[in-house]
Amino acid sequence: MTTSLYQKSHRYLCMVLFSVCSIVQIRATEVPYPKALDAAAVSLSDLSDISKKGLVVGNGELNAIVYTADHQIRLRLSKNDCWDMRIETKDNAPIPTVDVARQNYTGNQGDAQPGWDRYVHPTALPCSDVSLSPAKGQTSWKNAKLDLARAMVTIESDQDISTVRVLSQHNVILIESDRSIQLNGISQIVTDHDGKPISSWVSEAKIREHQNFQCLHQNIPGNQDVSGMDIYLVTGRHGNRQVISVVTSRESKQPFQEALRLAKLVLGENDTIKVHEQAWRSFWSRSGISLADTTLQNWWYRMVYFLRTFARPNGNVVGLQAAMDRLGGWHNSLTLNYNAQQVYLTAGPINHSELIEPFVDVLQRNLNRAKWYATTAFPGSEGAYFATNLWPFEPDPALCKSKNRHQHAYMPWGYSWGTAGHSASVLWDYYLFHPTQQRLQRIWPILEQFALFYCSLLEKCPLVDGKRKIGPSYFAEIGNFGIYNSSYDITFMKFTLTAAKRAATLMGHKSLARRCATNLQAMPEYPVALDPSQGGNVIAQWLDGGLPSYMNIGSEFMSLFPTNEITWWSDANQKALLHRTINHSEKVTHHINSNVSINIARARLGLGAEAIANAKRCFGADSDISAEQPNGLFYWKIHGYYLSEQVCIARMVSELLLQSAGHVIRLFPAWPTGQDGKFSRLLAQGGFEVSAERIDDVIQNVSITSTHGGKVSLENPWPQQAVLVFSQNNQQMVKTTMKNQVIQFITKPGERYDVRAVTPP
Repeated sequence: MTTSLYQKSHRYLCMVLFSVCSIVQIRATEVPYPKALDAAAVSLSDLSDISKKGLVVGNGELNAIVYTADHQIRLRLSKNDCWDMRIETKDNAPIPTVDVARQNYTGNQGDAQPGWDRYVHPTALPCSDVSLSPAKGQTSWKNAKLDLARAMVTIESDQDISTVRVLSQHNVILIESDRSIQLNGISQIVTDHDGKPISSWVSEAKIREHQNFQCLHQNIPGNQDVSGMDIYLVTGRHGNRQVISVVTSRESKQPFQEALRLAKLVLGENDTIKVHEQAWRSFWSRSGISLADTTLQNWWYRMVYFLRTFARPNGNVVGLQAAMDRLGGWHNSLTLNYNAQQVYLTAGPINHSELIEPFVDVLQRNLNRAKWYATTAFPGSEGAYFATNLWPFEPDPALCKSKNRHQHAYMPWGYSWGTAGHSASVLWDYYLFHPTQQRLQRIWPILEQFALFYCSLLEKCPLVDGKRKIGPSYFAEIGNFGIYNSSYDITFMKFTLTAAKRAATLMGHKSLARRCATNLQAMPEYPVALDPSQGGNVIAQWLDGGLPSYMNIGSEFMSLFPTNEITWWSDANQKALLHRTINHSEKVTHHINSNVSINIARARLGLGAEAIANAKRCFGADSDISAEQPNGLFYWKIHGYYLSEQVCIARMVSELLLQSAGHVIRLFPAWPTGQDGKFSRLLAQGGFEVSAERIDDVIQNVSITSTHGGKVSLENPWPQQAVLVFSQNNQQMVKTTMKNQVIQFITKPGERYDVRAVTPP
C-alpha cells in the first residue's frame, strides 16, 4: 500500500466511523433486526393439538404449553425442579465394574435392570394442567399467536381475546382474560411416554380456597434415599388480570406462603408487563440474524426463544424433554452421551453463554456421586465419571441406604469412557466464549476431576508401540462393551486432557498439566477403515471394527464438532478424512440423533449448501424424519415432541454465518453464494461479538466488540486486499499484522473495532 492511498483510506474511514459512532452507541441495546424477529412469530388458527400446535411460553425455569380443548384454553405447566427422584434398585444386579489394569469387567450385556424397566420414575413431572373456562357464547376459535419478541401468547375466539405470559421476573403466569381459571392435578390428565395413565403412582392433587385465592398442592413422594417434594400453585384475579404463582419445596422452606406472597405481589404491581418486556428486549438485543433464507432465519429465532423458555442463569437444568405434552421417554434423564450436551452447546455462538450455567451447576451439585461412581465402576481410578443417565437432584451416595446407593447402571449403557469428555466440551464452551478467571474457577472442580479420571485409566491401559490401547469400553449406542480405541473415547479424552492441561496451567496446577501432557503423547491414532466407494479411509468406530454399517449419534466426526480438534486450518489430509467420514455416515445413519451435529460438521468444512439441504431434508415441514410442526418446534424421530436438544439447530445456523474454531474468526464461512445475510453480535471464542453483512456476495460492515480484551485473529474477508482496523472509541487506526490471510490485532475490553477493506479512492 502506498502512503497516499493509506492516508486517503484513513481519512475516509475516520469520517465514516465518526458519523456512525453515536448511532451505534444508541442502538447497542436495541433489537438488531426487529422485522426478522417479528416474522418468526407463530400464528395458528387453533391450538387443538397439544403436541403439534401447543405454544410455549417460559422464563427459563417455569414454562407452559398453551393449547385448547373444545372451548377451553389450557396450560400444561412445567417447572425444571419438579422431579420424582425415586429409583427402585432392590431387584437390580450389582453395579458392573471395569478393571482396566486386569483388562476384565463384570455385568451382562444389555440386561436392562428392573429399576429402569419396571418403573416410570425417576422422571420430571408437570405441575398442573390449568383450564380457562369457555367464553360466554363462544362457538369457535379465530386465531392464536406466539409473539417471540414479547414472549406472549394471544388466543382469540369469536367472543374474546386472552393473553398468557410466563413472567421473566417471577415464577408467575400472568393471564389477561375474563375467563375463569381452574387448577387441575396431573394424575388423571397427563400420560407417560407410552400414553399410559400415571394415576397409579402419582397422587391426586389437593385443591382448596384460601383468602379468595384458589390453591393446589401436589405432593411427590420420596423413598429411603431421596426426600419427596411439594408443589404449590396459587391463583387469584383482579378484574381480567389473573395470576398463577408456582413455588416448590426445593426452593423454599415455606412454599405455600411464598406462592401466596408472589400472587399478591404481582396482582398489586403496575409495571409487571413493562418489566417483562424489557427483559425480553434486552435478551433479543444481544444478537440477531437477517437472512434471505427465511426458513433458516425462523428456525434460528424460534430455537433461541425455545432455549430461553427453559434455561436461565441460576436456574435448574432441563432433561430430555423441555415441556410436557406427556412424560418424557428414557426417564427424561440428562443423557450424557450427546442429548444433554447438544442442548447447552447452543448457547455460546448466539451470545448467551450464561444459559450454559444450569448444566455446569448440575454437574457440580452431583460431583460427589460422580467421584463415587468412578471408583465403584472403575476400581482403582481417580477423579469423577457420570453414568450416561443423570437425574438433576441425585442424593449423595454416602448418605444412601438402598442397594447400589440409588445408582442405576448396566452394561453396556453408561460405560462409554468418552462421556465425561463430552460433558467437558460444554464446560469448555462456557469458558472459551467468555474466558474469565471467574468462569474458569467455576468449571475447574469438574474439569479437574474428569482429567484425573482419564489420566488414571490411561495409565492402566497397555502400551502398544508406545501408544495406549484404550479399553475395554463401549462405543456410544452401538455394539457391545469390550471394544478398544473407540473413536468416541479418543475424541473426548484428547479434548479433555488438552483443555485440562491449559486450565491447570492457568490455575497453577503444574503437576496435573504435566500429567495431562504425558498422557496426550500416548494417545492412539483414530481407527480407520477403507471405504471402497470413496477410494479412501474413513474414521471407524473402534479398533478392528471395520467399515461402520450403522451410525447413531455421530461420534465418528465429533473431532470437528464439538471438540474443535480438526478445523478449517487443519492439514488437508485430515479434512479429507473427515469429509469422507461424513459422506459414509450419511449413508448408514438412521437420522435420529445426528441430524444437527453432522450439519455443523459439514459447515466446519465449508460444505454449507450441503448442510442446508440436508437440514431441510431432516427438519422441513414435509420431512418424514424430524419435521417442523405447526407450532414452530420439531418432532424428534422416535423421541417425541418438545425435545430440548432441538435448540441446537440455532447453533447450526450460526455456524453457517460465523465460526471461530481454532481461535480464528471466519465470516460467512459456509453461507451459500448468491444469498444475502446479516448477523449482529454473534459471539466468537475469546468473547468477541461479531457483526457483519454479505450483500451480493460481498462482505461489508464488519465490526468486532471485545468483551475481555486480547488478540483477535480474523480470516481476511476480502482475500488479497489490504485491511484497516479502527477503534470506534477514538477513531484511531489499530496496528495489525497479516499472515496467510489471517489478520491479527490487540483489543481492549469493551472497545468496538470496525474492519474495512482498502479500496482505491
